[in-house]
Order: sequence, then structure tokens, then C-alpha cells
Amino acid sequence: MEYELAEARKRLDRQEQAVLDELLPQAFAAVREAARRTIGLRHYDVQLLGGIAMHKGMALEMRTGEGKTMVAPLALYLQGLLGHGAHLVTVNDYLAKRDVQWMGPVYQTLGMNVGVIQSAGSDHPDKASYRFDSSYKAADDRYQHLRPVTRKETYDCDITYGTNNEFGFDYLRNQMVFSNKELTQRPDLAFAVVDELDNILVDEARTPLIISDVGGEPSPYLPLFADLARKLRPGGDINIDPKMRIVTLTPRGLEKFEAWIRERPEFKSLVKEQVGGSLEVDWENPEVIHLLAYLDRALHAEHIFKLEGDYIIRNGELIIVDEFTARLLQGRRFSEGLHEALEAKEGLKINRSSVSLATISFQCFFRHYRRLAGMTGTAKEAEEELHKVYHLPVLVLPTNVEFRTMQGQLKRTSHTEERSGEQVKVVEYFDPITGRTYFRRIDFPDRFYGDARIKLKHVLAEIKTYFRQRRPILVGTEDIELSEFLARRLRAEGISHEVLNAKEHEKEAEIIAQAGCLGAVTIATGMAGRGVDILLGGNPEGLARKALRKAQKDLTNLEPGEWEAALAEAQEQCAADREKVIALGGLHLIGTCRQESRRMDNQLRGRAGRQGDPGSTRFYLSLEDSLVRRFVPERKILELQEAMGEKNAATGKMGEFLFWTIGQAQKRAEGYNFDIRKMLLDFDEVLEAQRKAYYASRQQVVSMETQPLVTNMIREEIAELCQEHLSNGRVDKKGRVTKKGTLALYQALRDEPTLPIPESGQFDINIRHHILPVPADALTRWAGLTVEEVAREATAYRLRAYAERTKDFERIGVKMEDFERIVILRIADGQWVKQMEEMDELREGISLRAYGQVDPLVAFKREGTLMFQKRMREIRKDIIRGIFRSTVILPGVSALSHLVAPPSPPDTLSWEELESLRSGEGLNLDRQG
Repeated sequence: MEYELAEARKRLDRQEQAVLDELLPQAFAAVREAARRTIGLRHYDVQLLGGIAMHKGMALEMRTGEGKTMVAPLALYLQGLLGHGAHLVTVNDYLAKRDVQWMGPVYQTLGMNVGVIQSAGSDHPDKASYRFDSSYKAADDRYQHLRPVTRKETYDCDITYGTNNEFGFDYLRNQMVFSNKELTQRPDLAFAVVDELDNILVDEARTPLIISDVGGEPSPYLPLFADLARKLRPGGDINIDPKMRIVTLTPRGLEKFEAWIRERPEFKSLVKEQVGGSLEVDWENPEVIHLLAYLDRALHAEHIFKLEGDYIIRNGELIIVDEFTARLLQGRRFSEGLHEALEAKEGLKINRSSVSLATISFQCFFRHYRRLAGMTGTAKEAEEELHKVYHLPVLVLPTNVEFRTMQGQLKRTSHTEERSGEQVKVVEYFDPITGRTYFRRIDFPDRFYGDARIKLKHVLAEIKTYFRQRRPILVGTEDIELSEFLARRLRAEGISHEVLNAKEHEKEAEIIAQAGCLGAVTIATGMAGRGVDILLGGNPEGLARKALRKAQKDLTNLEPGEWEAALAEAQEQCAADREKVIALGGLHLIGTCRQESRRMDNQLRGRAGRQGDPGSTRFYLSLEDSLVRRFVPERKILELQEAMGEKNAATGKMGEFLFWTIGQAQKRAEGYNFDIRKMLLDFDEVLEAQRKAYYASRQQVVSMETQPLVTNMIREEIAELCQEHLSNGRVDKKGRVTKKGTLALYQALRDEPTLPIPESGQFDINIRHHILPVPADALTRWAGLTVEEVAREATAYRLRAYAERTKDFERIGVKMEDFERIVILRIADGQWVKQMEEMDELREGISLRAYGQVDPLVAFKREGTLMFQKRMREIRKDIIRGIFRSTVILPGVSALSHLVAPPSPPDTLSWEELESLRSGEGLNLDRQG
């Protein structure tokens, strides 16, 4: 039946898409006309081609500044006509909000509702959900025309904008609800356009989304291991692999670890005395292995993870820095005890670890969408991965200037001239109708140096040269430390500048938008300001807002004509400055290193020379760059340093050879990172299959009546117990159950004396101390019956007991279905958390199976599947025990005071706690490395 339903859904989807194909010309024409009338922009022909490609489910490569924001509404409007909901996924809150405010009038004119979700309300999502309404006047001008609504109302819109994190977290929240009324996201993820898809689907694919709760207290031994890690020396005690980012103990290091344990009084119990009186570490004690794991994390914290590179410290808090974007990941923690190890290393307060309640990777989440499309400035380099993982073919679109040249509307010319002391090819495009000239960006050859100190000296010299000309400069750095170093040097030189460390999306967008102003110097870490256009001469709207705020004007309550006057003044200034910047050669971009991916370098290059504007780029490299250290053999680095000699720089054929070497290093890095992502996906697919099965079962509990589910569980449990205990000599030759078999089944079916149900108020879900119903005369009556007869009688008796229990609950005014649903979900969710923890533990050690000629992935699939099957049986058993054994307690009544106290406190759930659990309060949303 499931197969037939899936096939029917596929046929329906094909028919819907066929209808949309017919409507496409009219729909695109409507969007184009609505955009012209509302926001004054008309789609280029090449943008219409991009809209068609995304409707067909393709990954679209469009150069930076070519209008991806305008292309998205074409496909979103068309898919939105189906009424299933269409999502626009982008990289940060600012871009999602900005695009809704910008494109909102277009959608509204077309009769479409559009909403936006923000991550500012991760604890209370309804406080960060909006619907576009052109008549709504917000108190904060940044949220103009955005009416606050519930998260569910936002998802009920025809089109919803938001970040990849929030869409993923809302999916996980949906899997944790206690009733369908709590669902926010539509259960069917129909269509999504992923903006900057290479960043979201490739670069961030290794980072899982995690909803977590507070875990146990941190170990008091963490500072001790941090101190020990500082004392162990590379080369003698430990080996460090910078490429793989791993640290391993040498035999000498292991000896020092053992000596350290013997010396510490805290670990006296882990040392045993040998014959002759010598003391040796007891490696058979599991606690020793746990201590070794503490040391492993401490060594990685000390030697692999760097301050100002992988994390920063602010106000006594350790904050992760995203390895791809250099953004600060507030509120997130490294997993598997690494975060606590880093806190110990830096002498900070060690916070409690977290326990994962739900998790999913971006790779798995986005494959839940029935149709997926995307757009970015650099997709071609990731074509293989996008096709293999997401089944997304890549289409590379020409720029509008190139497309018009193909159509014969522009004339292309080229010549060679000297720029910055080098001969470069200059390509221009001339429009004979308007007389305007367009340019192709000039990419100067890379410059190579032996060490980073000399490289940065030349970077600063080039900044000073162009600053004196008042030409705008954008400097791209790899990490926060380097950007702050350059900022200090520029301040010392008296050069005014702006620094973006990817801390505040809105502020960085305002700064990067003005990076094309006359004389501007901007230092940006990673891809800070990604998605924001850099206009030569400056952004007039941004300058107008800045001027009004400087005059202490309330932007939500301006006098008539005040905004128009400020904007006109800013436009006049920007137009004049634009001509000066063009004459100087446009924006010049300086890259201080090559990234591990060519895509990131091309994204950075794309900031200059947008939409036919002039611009140029140059990268400065050294043999001390992280890319070289990780992916170029050390022997090769020494040879290159020797070949450079005292000049400490590479020119001519040496420069060409180094350019080739760097290219090979990037290819190795890309291949290495792709292999890691593919391996993680292979392992995550095992957990994804379990996740789908568990969430489907859980959704049945939330959506359906619980009585049929419980009845079926009882039947399955009895059948399984009969199969397990009525075999192996417990049945005679005639198929009759022996007394031995009867006794075995009887003991399996019952535990301890049952309890009466007190009057209602609170649930005690302690499942260890009450009985399951079994007939009193079972031992005498079942002997001599067939297995089928015994199973039938045991099932019937337990079903009668279940019916009586239901009546007991109704008698005291408790609806059995509500009680059952809470018990089932509480028990199942607790077991699911344990399953995820055990799967993580299995994954950590599974690679060692390769030494035994066993494929780790095959072993992980086999053992993980067996673990899941066992876990589902345990869930079923615990649910049955929970339903029969749980008691209900009135407020003010001493809870089960007449019973023998259990070995640990009872697991109770009050009505107040239940409401907190339902609302999701107290849960943390993490993205962990």
C-alpha cells in the first residue's frame, strides 16, 4: 500500500508540473510586469532563462550582482500556484528579511501571501515570524511592512523566506510535538529555492542541526587534562597531522600518560600492584579508557583548535567561529566534550554539556523536499557533488552583458595595456544605442612569497597605493586574527577603514553596501556581507538613511517629502562619485590567501566588476598559508623555499609553477573535503532511515487514536514472548506446552503486585515496580495447551485487563487516550535519545574495524540496524509496562508513600511540566561541529 501511495504521489506531481509548464509563459510575464510596476525593475531575458531552469529543478550559476534576488520570484510564484507552499532558503536573517521587504510588493500585486521567519525567536518562534503587509507600519524601520504573526501563519503563506537553520529547526520541532495543533511547518515539503546553495548544501553539509537539552555536570578532571596536554610535546610525545586535524599519542606519550595516572591520588583505584611491588595502570578498567578519551579531547583543544581562528572568547564565553564564513555561532557548542575541553584550556568556567534530543544534517534535511532548486555565483566547481547528493544538474548562465553580446546588441573589443606595472588584457563591451561601455573584471596574477610577514608587508603597500588614489578597496581575510592585525596597521598609518568580522548581519550589510564609495577601505573576514551588492560610488538608499539618522530623524515618522529629498541628495552624490570611481578602475579586491575551495576564491573575486562595472582583483600568497601547510607535502615546501632564495618571492616561471602547485593543493583539499562529506552522508543515511521510521511511528501516535496502537503492541508483545519462551524443549512432541514452558512464560509476563489507581492529578511514569496482568491460574491451566492457544488466552486476558484499566481512568475523570499519548511519547522520546547516543558511540569506534578487513560502513549499517530493531522492541515493552504500571496522583497526596522506594527517584510528569514540554521551553537549538 505504501508503494502504491508513493507511486500515486509521483503521478500527481508529474501532472501538476505539466500544468505549470503550460502556465509558465503567462506566470513569468505576470511577474515581470508586476516587478516593473511595483519596484521599477524589469527582468532581463537571461534572468527569465534562470527562472525556467529553477522551475525545472536545476542549480543555477549566476555571477555576483546579476540579480539572483529577481530570479527567485519567477520560480517561487509559479510553484506557489499549487498551494503547497514554496520556500526561499538563504544564509542569514538579514537577507531573508531584506528580500521579503524588497519583493513583497511584487508578490502582493500577484495575489500571493509571503512571510519570513527569523532566528531571533529560536526559543519562542512566534516572536520572530512575519507576513508582508504593505499597509503595516512597524515601530522599527528595519521591520517596515512586516506584520508579526505566528510561525504557523508564516508557513501557511504561499511563499516563505527564511534561513537554512530555521527551516531545519522547525522540521525537528515538528517531530517533537504532542499534538497536531502544535505543528507549524507543513508536513509536506514541496518546493525550495536555495540561495547561495554551494554554501548551504556543500560547505555547511558537515554541520548537523541539533535540538538539545542540558546534560550532566562537567567532569572535575578537565582542568587536569588541559594541563597535561600542555606538557606533552609534538614530535616526541604526540604526533600532529594538520591535514586530517588529528593528534595521536606516541609510545613515549603513552608512557607519560600512565606515569601521570600513577602519580595522581584521584586515580588510585585505577592502579594495581604487580608482583615485585611495581605499580601499573589497570587497562582492563573501563575508567582508564574514559580518561584516555578526556586526554584525546584535551590534545585536540590544545594543538588543533586555535583562538581567534576556530573560536573566540567574549565576556568570558567561548564562541565558535564558522570555518567557512568566519561568522560567530552564538549559543552553539562543539560536540562530544570538545567544547568543555576548550573551556578548560582557556581557563573559563566549564559549562554543562548538552544532550541531543533531535538532530539532522543539511544533506538529509534538504532531500526531504519533493522538488529542489538553487542559485549561486559558483556552482560549476561543485557540480559533481550537487548531482550525486541532491540530484541537481548545474546550468551556468552568461552575464547579462555577455548574453546581450551573443544577441548582437553589444560590440566586444579587447586590447593589452599596462596596469600596476603589468601587461593585462582589457575587454570592453560597447552599446551603440546608449553609448555606454561595459567592462570585464581584470584578475591580476597572484603574487607569492616565502613567509607570511613579507606577504602582509606587500598587502599593506598595495592598500596604501590605491588609498592614495582614493580608489575603493575590499580586502578579504581568512580569519578574525588577520583582519584585526591589518586593521591595527592601517590605523597606525592613518588610513580610515571598516572591519567586518561577520558578527552582525544587518550592520555588515550596511557597511559592505558602501564598500564602493570613493576612498573606502573595507576589510572583510570570510564571506561577510555575502548577498549584498557593492555599488560603485555608494548605495544611495543606505546613505540617505544614514544622513537622516545622523539628523536624529525617526525613519518611521518622516515629514512628507523628507525621505524623497534625502534620497535625491544621496543619489546625486553617488552618481558623481560613481563616475570618479569608474575613472579610477572601479573596486579593487585584495585576497590575502587562497581558500581550500576554488569556489570561495571565485565568490570573493565576484565582489569586484559586477554588472559590467570596471574592477580588478589580486591574491597574495605565502608558503606559510594554511592551504599550503595542509595540502602541499613538507618536502615540496622546503624545495620551494630554497628555490626562492633570499628574494623570498616567486616570479616568472617559478610563479607559474607555484600557481599550478596551489591549484593542485586546492583540488586535493576539495577532494578531501568531498570525501569527508560523502562518508558522513553514507553514515548519516543509516541514521536517517531510522529517523524516518521512528518519526513516522511517532506521528501515528500524535495523529491517530492510541487504543488501536496499544492493542496491536499488546498482541505483538505476547506473540514475541511466546516465540521466545515456548521453544527449546518447552513444547512436547505433540506441540503441547510443558510445565517448564508455562513457568518460563509466566515469569516473563508478570513482575510484582499491581497497585490501585489513586485519584487523579500527576503521572508517575516509573515502570519498574508494578505488575503486568497475568491470569492467576495460568501455571495450571496453560500446561498441555498448544502455543497458539496459550498466546490467544494470554492476549485475551491482557486485552481485558487493558479495557478494565481504561474504565478505571474514565471513572476518575482522566481520558485514557490523553494519558496513553503522553506515556507513549515520553517513553519513546527517551529511548530515541538513547538510540542516537549509542549510534554516535558506535560511529566513533567503527573505523577501527578496517584493521580487521571489515568495511566500517557495512558494519555500521548491520550493527546500527540491529540496535534500532532492538530499541523499537524495548520501546514497545516499556510502553506496555508504562500503561499498565503508571499511576495517577492527586496534588497534595503523598506519592506512593506506602510503597518500597525505588532505587532512584520516580520519573514523574506534572501537568505544569507537561505544558512546558509541549511548548518546547527549555530546549536549546545548536549547530555543532
